[in-house]
Amino acid sequence: GFSKATKQICAETYPTIAYVIPYYNILLSRLEDFRDSPGRCKEGKEAASNAIRKLLEYYDKTDTSIYTISLVLDPRLKIQYMKDQKWDKRWIESARKKVLI
Repeated sequence: GFSKATKQICAETYPTIAYVIPYYNILLSRLEDFRDSPGRCKEGKEAASNAIRKLLEYYDKTDTSIYTISLVLDPRLKIQYMKDQKWDKRWIESARKKVLI
């Protein structure tokens, strides 16, 4: 998970900015699943919670046009990614407007 995501995002031979948000979503989902799984030790759950908090700090920095526009314009993702992830309709419409301007 984390190693693969890091290598993909840090690649220099192809554009990766469109995948920043999807990778954050994948990592957050896996951490939440780990934290919420029954039978996990207290320390493991605490570590996962700390990692989630740290990822969310960085995730907040993706709330800029460059990330949204690159995601929408990437033919592998487009607006459909946002719909599949059940983003709020206001966010989807905002992304659409950013691309059309």
